[in-house]
Parts: sequence; structure tokens; C-alpha cells
Amino acid sequence: YAKPWYNFWGFSSDEPAKKRRIKIPRKPSVWSARDTVEYRKGYPGMKDIKRLNQNLEFYSNEIPSYPQGNFIDIIHEDWWGDYRLLEYNHSYIQWLFPIRERGLNMHAQVLQLHEAETISSDPEIHGRILKSYKMMLDFYGMKLKDEKSGEVVRAENWKERFRHLNHSMHNYLRITRILKCLGEMKLEHLKAPFVHFVLDEIISEQTLYNCLDSCINYWLPVLRSDQQRETLLQYAESLAAQTHPAAVAEAKIESKKCKKSNPDEETQSKLKQPVKEEMHKSPKKKPKSQEKQTKITKGKSLKSSHALSIEIIVFKHAFVSCVIIFICLFNCDFD
Repeated sequence: YAKPWYNFWGFSSDEPAKKRRIKIPRKPSVWSARDTVEYRKGYPGMKDIKRLNQNLEFYSNEIPSYPQGNFIDIIHEDWWGDYRLLEYNHSYIQWLFPIRERGLNMHAQVLQLHEAETISSDPEIHGRILKSYKMMLDFYGMKLKDEKSGEVVRAENWKERFRHLNHSMHNYLRITRILKCLGEMKLEHLKAPFVHFVLDEIISEQTLYNCLDSCINYWLPVLRSDQQRETLLQYAESLAAQTHPAAVAEAKIESKKCKKSNPDEETQSKLKQPVKEEMHKSPKKKPKSQEKQTKITKGKSLKSSHALSIEIIVFKHAFVSCVIIFICLFNCDFD
């Protein structure tokens, strides 16, 4: 990636000078809701195949990852801090963080339940999962401060790594996989502190502002606890309100609208009284002059919209014809 790429899409290569206005979506997208709900329910209908043990063998340091991989202990020793390798090698992430879904690496096996139970029960193998998580946190400019609480803090090189993560969007899919794997390996307590930390950086510090959609639609819904998801969503909304006071006014207006759409019994009785009185009154007729004016304005608006639609069609045809001519000229042999 290069700096002109950022400028072309409206991004800046440095941290934003002004505070951005951030809206927290309450409803996730349809695809993300389907994906995260299936994960939280434990993939209903999916069978555990006992003969498949590739993930267990890999984390037992018996087989290497494939392709362009290595044994897990060598990966932890040699790959830690090699950010170029971790960025451009796309085959290791499915081995380091196996989940019960098929990934892009067809050589990596889908995680089986018996594998997850064995890995979680063995302290040495389970420690390797935790080390993989720490290695990826370092790659993202973060650091696991406490293994028990799961508290995440900034690493020393956070500015450089946050700048990279803010524009390297394929890593957002990796983070979703990492969080899912932590849940499968009985490390659920590490997920909520990570999301909490990222929300602070997105909304308050605005260093990871491009991560908002992935965090709200995927990372937060991957938490299995309903209470944790709701509290973190409320926390995000409170941070957005503190950052931009105008968001508080909007929230109040929306709450008033909700109250109007669902009024109380007293307000309902007050609203019904004038309605009954107006039912007996005869409706007032508009004068003929006003009716003519409304008809004229409607006709003008229809004509203008029709003209605009014709102009758009003509422009589309002209653009397509220009593209075809350009392709023909480009393919011609001028020798």
C-alpha cells in the first residue's frame, strides 16, 4: 500500500487532526448477524469427526503448517516481530487460529470439538494458543497486560502499527477469526477486554477509526455473553456522545420520536378527544385557484424529473460508447 492510495480514497496516512463524528449502528448487517449467531449457538448440526487431528498435531509441534509455514515453536521464535512476513503470508492464520469454519487455506483443517477440548486441557499446548494471540497483538501494535483479566494496552510501536491496521482491512477478517478461536479454546475472558480497548481507540482516541464497522458488526457480536455485548454497545454509544455533544441532542430527539410513536395511556386519551370532535365537522374544501396551482406545480416537477432521467440515459450511452471506442483503438495494431 502507498500514500497516494490513501489520498485517492479520502484517507490520510497520519492520524486525524479533528475529531470525527461517529455513529454507532444498533442493528448489525444481515450477513454479520447470520455469521455471528451461528458461531454463538455452537454451529448446530455440525458433527465432530474423531479421525481429524491436524490442528492438535500442529499445536503439539508434531507437524508444520502448510503451505509456506513451519512448526508452531519456530513460528513463535522466528516470526515474532517480522511484520512483513505476517502481513503478506496468508496461509498461517488458519493454522494458528483454527475455528469450526472453512477458511481460504484449503490445506488447513476445520477445528473439531475433540481437538479443542484436548488443546484446552493440556497446559503446554494451551500456552501456545495464548502465545499466538500475543504475537498477533504485537503485530497490531497492542500488548496483553494481564493474562487473567485480558487487559490490552498499547505497545511501544503503536503509532506505526495502528497506522498500518487502520488501512490494512484484510486484517479485520483475521481479528474475527482470532476472537472466534479464543472462544473455542476456553479463552472467552480475553475477548471483551480486546473489544473494549479497540472501542476506546476507535471513538475516544480515533486512531483506529476505520475499524468501527468490523468492531460493531463482527468483533462485538462474537462475544457469547448477551450482557457483555449490550454493556459494550452502551459503552460505545456513551463514548460517541462524549466525543460529540451533538450526538446527545440527536439521541434525545430520537427518544422523543419513540415516545410519540408509543404514547402513554394519558396522552392517548388526550389525543383521542380532539379526533372525535373533528369527525363531526365537515372537511373544508380548498378553493379552485389553489387546486390549479398544485396541479401546475405537480406537472412541472414531473416534466423536470422526466428530463433528468432522459439526460442520465443519454450520458450513460455516451460513456459506454466512448469506452468501446477507446478499447477498440487500444487493441488496434498501428505497425
